[in-house]
Amino acid sequence: MNYYRINVYRREDEDFCFLTRPPEKINLLSSYIVKGISATSRYPEDVMAKMSSEEGGIYPSDIIANSELSLIVVSEIKEIIQEFCGESCEYLPVKIQITVSELRRKTIFI
Repeated sequence: MNYYRINVYRREDEDFCFLTRPPEKINLLSSYIVKGISATSRYPEDVMAKMSSEEGGIYPSDIIANSELSLIVVSEIKEIIQEFCGESCEYLPVKIQITVSELRRKTIFI
């Protein structure tokens, strides 16, 4: 089997969003997620990630660049991963708030 590293810290275009902090609702839980420890039973509803105004970029890409070293993807990519990995991975929903007045409605997964 071949393994590939996905660089979640680099974004291909400065117009794509970049997340610098975990969502507030899961701040402490994010250390579990990064270490691969199950978070499903403790994961809250309606988790919202807020973009940093310093990083620029407002468009979510298929793989969301972030400083948390988590794989954050749109539902289409999540479905592909789920097809190959099944339930050996956790799929935790999160929404991304671009600005106070704008919320991207596309479902994203950690």
